[in-house]
Amino acid sequence: MTDLSKLKPKAGKGTPPALEVTNTNLKTPPREAPVKFKKIKIEFSVPEEIAQEFSQEAGMRFGFKKGSKSDLFLAMFQEYQDRKAG
Repeated sequence: MTDLSKLKPKAGKGTPPALEVTNTNLKTPPREAPVKFKKIKIEFSVPEEIAQEFSQEAGMRFGFKKGSKSDLFLAMFQEYQDRKAG
């Protein structure tokens, strides 16, 4: 049988912090994400090498974060529209 008397007691565990120590996260209103337009998914196939290059370019231009490929696509389309108009 195991001797449980040698275990350390739970000293002070579970006591809540003093009120002046807690932060005010619950008092601040949540941020509202700006919704400029409704997004849809576009799915098409390209060679793997082009997809990898596109991902790298998106990361270098817009940072390696979620949405960088969408940002690159929008920038490319805007450039296309500008060339077509002018």
